[in-house]
Amino acid sequence: MPTLQAICDTLGPGQIDALLRKWLARLPHPFTAADRAAGYRYDLSVLQAEFGAIPFLWTADLKFTV
Repeated sequence: MPTLQAICDTLGPGQIDALLRKWLARLPHPFTAADRAAGYRYDLSVLQAEFGAIPFLWTADLKFTV
């Protein structure tokens, strides 16, 4: 996992937006040429995403247990 984290740490908003634009250019979308000329486009917003597969419980004294 440290290698994956190192790769992710090098990514910034510009790289993520470029990847989004690359895929949006390939996918169909509802905007006409006139819409795009007027400045309408998709925008990316990622607040936070967390995924986990480890069940856990909090005890009464707020200690973490697996």
